[in-house]
Amino acid sequence: MPAFGCSRMSSQLIASPPLASAQHVPGGDHHPVWLALSLFQSSRACAEEACGCVETCRVHLRTADDLLAVPVLPGMDGLLDVERFLALHAGVKAALDLARVSAALAITAHWLVR
Repeated sequence: MPAFGCSRMSSQLIASPPLASAQHVPGGDHHPVWLALSLFQSSRACAEEACGCVETCRVHLRTADDLLAVPVLPGMDGLLDVERFLALHAGVKAALDLARVSAALAITAHWLVR
């Protein structure tokens, strides 16, 4: 069942189908709804990229765990500590930065249409 938005017309609420994208907002690119939708789309893209960073971190941790579980790989402890920690740290920082940008964009979009 598709989601529907509501448009206020006189004293009645009229159901309208959701907009496919910001380009479908009547009134052009200076309309607050168009700006908000555009910000929400950018926010979503940042959030998806942040999720990708988190997934990369998960893979790094899983790989390190798997390698450390193999007893015939001497010296792996030291190698994993440096390489995996640096990659993990960079991935976590990127995910946090992207999540902050995503939140700021979503908050700004919400402010435009409240």
